[in-house]
Order: sequence, then C-alpha cells, then structure tokens
Amino acid sequence: MARRSPTLKARDLADERVKFRYKGQPCAICGKPGAGHHLIPKGRCGVHRHNICNLIPLCQAHHMLGSDLAAHSTSSLVVERFCKWMRKNRPWQWAWVKEHEHDGATKHANRKHYEKMIQWWDDLDDSGKLIEEALADELEADRSSPAQEDTK
Repeated sequence: MARRSPTLKARDLADERVKFRYKGQPCAICGKPGAGHHLIPKGRCGVHRHNICNLIPLCQAHHMLGSDLAAHSTSSLVVERFCKWMRKNRPWQWAWVKEHEHDGATKHANRKHYEKMIQWWDDLDDSGKLIEEALADELEADRSSPAQEDTK
C-alpha cells in the first residue's frame, strides 16, 4: 500500500474536523439534518477547502437531489434558484464566495495551510461557539482585513 504524503495526511485530518463539526447540523434552507457543503468546490480551490466562509450546512435534497432548489443539481435552473436563495438569505456569505471563487488559480494549499486549518477548527471546538457565530466572526475579519493572506 502506498504511503500518503504528510500534506495529504494533514488535508485528510482537516477534512475530518470539518465533517465532525457539520455532521447533523440543520440545513440552512429547511432545517432538516445535513452536513457541510462547499460553496466553492474543494477541487477548484483547495485553499478554501476548510474555510468556514466556504461552507454551509445542507440536507441531501438541498445539496444535490432537490428538484426545486439545490446547490449541485444537474438542472441549471435548480442551481440558479439556490444562487438566488443565497443572495437573498445569506448575502454576506454570497459576497465572500463571489470575491474568492477564482482564488484557485493563484492560491494553493500546502501542509502548513492544512495544519493551520486543523488548529483553527480545534480552537473553534474549544471555544464552544456555534458555527453561525464563528462564520459571522470570520466574514467580519475578512471584510476588515486590507490584504488577503494566501493561507487563510
């Protein structure tokens, strides 16, 4: 069996932190149990893979399976309804996504970045903050920072 690189091990550990924190969270749209969903696909921009600003709790229906409103439906109309819902109900998070959706071309994650994200999620667990509180804090910090860091 091939050995995983330290960078991939760190990325996988950060993935587990995110999964643990979002598992069972109420869907932002309907309130049913959900899981974390990436607004900017993790394959397109690894540097935002674990960033709370890029995550939203969604149930299966609103993630992929819904016929009315879903983030990753095969129907562009259904995806557009999800985008409209985001613009109306989470405008601050939608603005963050639009600002950062093309970062993948210039910002790349490395082991140090993943280790930083693991520590961020561990600190969040220690703080007892709810996801929505931490998200509001991060979005405010992002708006007030003059320059974006490559490893945020």
